[in-house]
Amino acid sequence: MSELNKTILLSTTKEIGLRAIPYLLIVPLLIIIHLFLLALWYYFHQDLSTTARVLVVVFGIVLPILAYVPWGIKRFIAGAYLCIHNTIIQPQLYPFCKKTADLI
Repeated sequence: MSELNKTILLSTTKEIGLRAIPYLLIVPLLIIIHLFLLALWYYFHQDLSTTARVLVVVFGIVLPILAYVPWGIKRFIAGAYLCIHNTIIQPQLYPFCKKTADLI
């Protein structure tokens, strides 16, 4: 098996940066858009009771964070794994699989 050298690690890091990190940047953007829509709704519905307003604000802040953050982390982990698999694992595993298939 070939050794992991700096160029392979650097290309893997670059690929993770280009393919996986944008998901970590999309999540705050989605939360900010959601909070903007919540603020807009809150501005036009000021006639609600205090309890209803507090519930809307709490659920409007907590639920998007609970929904978008795990989604973003899941997409980041999946993208990073695919980058690592395609650049490090697959090229080293292919000769072994080919040799095993030839022996069968």
